[in-house]
Amino acid sequence: RAAMDQAVAELAAGQGSDQLVTLLDHGVQYVLYPRPELGGPADATMVDTLDGTPGLGRQSLSDHYGLWRVAEPTGVLRTVSEDGLEAEALRVEGPADQLTAEIGGGHTGRRLALAEPADGGWRATLDGAELTPVDTENGTQAWALPVHGGDLRVWHTDLVHTAWWITQGVLLLIVAVLAAPGVRTEEERRLIETTPMPRPRRPRR
Repeated sequence: RAAMDQAVAELAAGQGSDQLVTLLDHGVQYVLYPRPELGGPADATMVDTLDGTPGLGRQSLSDHYGLWRVAEPTGVLRTVSEDGLEAEALRVEGPADQLTAEIGGGHTGRRLALAEPADGGWRATLDGAELTPVDTENGTQAWALPVHGGDLRVWHTDLVHTAWWITQGVLLLIVAVLAAPGVRTEEERRLIETTPMPRPRRPRR
């Protein structure tokens, strides 16, 4: 989050196109500027700043918004070269926490970049072999990739969520067992049989 905030602030200040790398790492393909101000020839506006940023191309401009597109393609999953100068967006399938894709061979030192903040819950395998996580400058999730390609699988393991569902299942099982007639004692059964059913009360007029 901090890296994105800094990138947006520096991009708005016109500090060059280096901040576009942060946008690409987070899977941002478009920059939207609401209610743009259009000044005269001598006035420098945000529109002029974004128009003058290398790597950004204006798509549309109106009184309601301005839209710019990052020239380099990005996506939720990319292969990035060792020097970071070459990247390829992968065609993925599945929900956001269960991604699959086919990946081709490449050079040594490349990495698999995921447009999500890094945390211990993300896992990735290539043809069933688990990939090793690597650190990134912008704090996004990435893994080291071998030179060969194969079937890629990326998923997130939420340990807290999994533990909660297991706990719920255990509690539900306990409640079901306690409510089952077979576990009631003879005294409890006699008490239930002799207890009269409550009559519904009529509403007061």
